[in-house]
Amino acid sequence: MNAEELRTRTIAAVTTCPSRTHRAFRARTILLMTSSVAASLVIFFLAGGLRAAQRPESLVAGTLGGGLAIAVLSVFAGIYRGRSMLPRPGWQLVLIVTLVPAALFTWKIAWSARYPGMMVDWPERPGLRCLVLTVAMGIIPLVTLVSLCRNSEPLRPGLVGAAMGVAVGAGAWVFLELWCPVAYPHHLLIGHVAPALALAMIGAVLGRSMMMMKNSLAR
Repeated sequence: MNAEELRTRTIAAVTTCPSRTHRAFRARTILLMTSSVAASLVIFFLAGGLRAAQRPESLVAGTLGGGLAIAVLSVFAGIYRGRSMLPRPGWQLVLIVTLVPAALFTWKIAWSARYPGMMVDWPERPGLRCLVLTVAMGIIPLVTLVSLCRNSEPLRPGLVGAAMGVAVGAGAWVFLELWCPVAYPHHLLIGHVAPALALAMIGAVLGRSMMMMKNSLAR
């Protein structure tokens, strides 16, 4: 095959399979992420939806608002990178993965402690149902998010996936605030912190298997 034939075949292939424009990619991203969040909401409502129990409205508003603020910050710190093609340095991603669950746990304890009787132990609710619900709500958005970044990370795809996982876990934590009235530390560690870390681990595995750019320096 001479150079002219190769050129002709290359142009024909590009014409047959054109790359998506930025607008098309953005529309696809919005559609898929909206659908995945909608699926998480269905799971949430099937599990019972809002269950304020006997919690004061100011308690729910405080824990919900703090959790939402941390979740939004985790998205901007761990996922959003502006115009840069490269992820954040590894040490920053590690800090995000470790500090986000710790911040959510600390805020929940600090705010709940202001209300008498709101941190009592519920032996019948060790946290397993919260763990399952959080992972169930987070897994679809996480897989969708990683899939949208397939073969796109030249560096640290595992850590990027972990940061995505913990951001999704923080978002699921916000919904869990509307569902779970328990603030006992042992319950929070099992039912709220553990699933956020589990989603980070799942994100790390998915990141290395799906987002790693071929022939890259990823590690």
